[in-house]
Amino acid sequence: MNEICYEFVELDTDKNFNLLGSSFKGVLKNSSLYFDNSAVKGELIKKSLEQGLWIRKWKLTVFQKITLQKLPAAPGDELKYNLIYFLNPTIFSLRKKQKKIPINSQHNKLFFSNQVPIDFSVVPKQPFYVLDIAFTSSWLLQQFDDADLCLQNFLDRYLANSKSIFTEPCNAEDYKTLHELDLCLAEEKNDPLFIRSRIYKLICTFFNKESDSNDAAQKPGQIHYVQLVQAEAIIRESLQTLPKLETIAKRVNMSVSSLMRQFKIMYGSSIHDYYIQKKMELAKKKLLQERMSVTEIAAILGYKQASPFIETFTRVYGYSPGSLKAIRN
Repeated sequence: MNEICYEFVELDTDKNFNLLGSSFKGVLKNSSLYFDNSAVKGELIKKSLEQGLWIRKWKLTVFQKITLQKLPAAPGDELKYNLIYFLNPTIFSLRKKQKKIPINSQHNKLFFSNQVPIDFSVVPKQPFYVLDIAFTSSWLLQQFDDADLCLQNFLDRYLANSKSIFTEPCNAEDYKTLHELDLCLAEEKNDPLFIRSRIYKLICTFFNKESDSNDAAQKPGQIHYVQLVQAEAIIRESLQTLPKLETIAKRVNMSVSSLMRQFKIMYGSSIHDYYIQKKMELAKKKLLQERMSVTEIAAILGYKQASPFIETFTRVYGYSPGSLKAIRN
C-alpha cells in the first residue's frame, strides 16, 4: 500500500484549505470539504469565526496510509496556536522530527504553535474524529487582557515556549463541550455565537488547568467518544422502545458498565433519563406542529395507553400534553 504525504504550513486560509481539498479530490461546499473517493470518505468542516480564530471538524475515513506533514511557519510570521482534541486517539500516530508524540486516552488534547513541525498519520479504514481550534497570539492575548495578573504572567511564560508540544487528557466538561460543538457544526444553519462561546470555554479550561497544579482530580478514565455517539444515535432512533442496555453495549462494542458510566459523563444523565428526555421532546414537537390527538401521539411513541404518556410528559415539563395542545389550538 503506497503512502501519501501531504505537506502544509497551515490550513486556516481559504487558499490552503481548498488546496488540501483538491489534493484529495474533495468537493467544496459552504467552506467545508466533502470526500467520497477511494482514498478518503467523510467531511472536513471549517469555520472562520472572527479575525484570528478558526475551528475545524475532521470526520473522515482514509483507505490508505496518509501522512499530513505540518511544516514550521516562516520566521517573522505571526505566532498561531492549535488546540486539537483527538476523540478516538488510539488510531493516530504523531511524530516531531521522528520522535513519537504519545496520543492515547491520557494524552488526547494537544497544544502547539505554528513553529512546531509535526507529522500526523492515521490507521486506514478506521473512522476518525478530531476537533481542531486555531488562533493567533494576538487574538488569544486580547481575550485575556482583563484576566488576573497571575494568569497573564502564566500565559506570557507559556506562549514564550513556542517550540514545545503540550499534551493532557480531556476532562468530563471537555467532552460535554466538544459534543455540543460537534452537534452544532453538523447543523446547516449553525450559531456562530454559540460556537465561539464553546471554543472560549475550551481554551479557558485548558489554560486554567495548566496554570493550576492541583488538577489531578479532573483527569477522567478513558472516554470512548465515537462509541458513545453511536449509542446516542441508537437511542434517538429507538424512541418507541429503548433497546436493552446489553443490546446497545454490544452494538457499540462496549461493556454495559463502561457504557453506563461514560454515557453519564458525556451526556450528563443516565441512558434511561436521556431516552425519556428525547422521547418527550419529540412528543412536544408533535403536539405543537401536528394535528394529532394526545392518544395518537402516545401510540406513535410506543405507549399502549395514553395515561402513562400523560403522566411522564407532565412530570418532565410540569404541565400536561392536553394543556399544551389546547394552547396551540
